Amino acid sequence: MRLGVDICNTIANVNLELLRRFETITFEKYPFPEVPREFFFTNDGLKTLWEAEPFPKAAQTLYKLNNKGCQIVYVTSRNRMCGFVTKRWLEVHRFPKGPVFFVPQNEKAAFALKHDLKLFLEDDPDTAKAMVEAGIPVLLKDWQYNTHVQGQKLQRFKSWREIKLIDRRFKNDRSK
Repeated sequence: MRLGVDICNTIANVNLELLRRFETITFEKYPFPEVPREFFFTNDGLKTLWEAEPFPKAAQTLYKLNNKGCQIVYVTSRNRMCGFVTKRWLEVHRFPKGPVFFVPQNEKAAFALKHDLKLFLEDDPDTAKAMVEAGIPVLLKDWQYNTHVQGQKLQRFKSWREIKLIDRRFKNDRSK
């Protein structure tokens, strides 16, 4: 099974780094109006991505899924100019090897269909909705800004420790 994995705020806690730099962020609306659109094109923006800590158990969980036969495909809406920082971050934090694709947020669902991704891990509310509408099951990293997103093929998780249980539920749903 090919598994699509978003990076920012799904495996990397970029939100915490943004909060350190923009103290007024409320996490109620996404993308955050407090963060200038061009921020991630700056040195401070790249530093923010680099300094983001991985969520506990994210790398280990993806390794377990990889060892069970899942092919990990990283799909991020980061700009391609973040390529070196992104790939190096995955290496330094010991995430399983896998291709990294830089795809605009509004094109991720089409990308997932084209590349036969059977399950997608994401935090962005619009991307999650588009995935569900395209029939792709989503594991949604729970954040305040995505609480309104619902769908039959959507399961939320707060901690990466929950993925094992959720993965079993999706397998059961697919076998029906």
